[in-house]
Amino acid sequence: MLAKGTRKEKVVTAVPLHEEPKPGTLLGALELARITRKEFIEAYQRDP
Repeated sequence: MLAKGTRKEKVVTAVPLHEEPKPGTLLGALELARITRKEFIEAYQRDP
């Protein structure tokens, strides 16, 4: 699950459980969750 919360709303989207999702699948999920590439990369690097 990808989730993003703000003071006004919380947006959540499901992501298929593939070992390595195709770039289009991941970008589509990020778009649905209203998460930028930068936000995703920062969160990925922060969480071991």
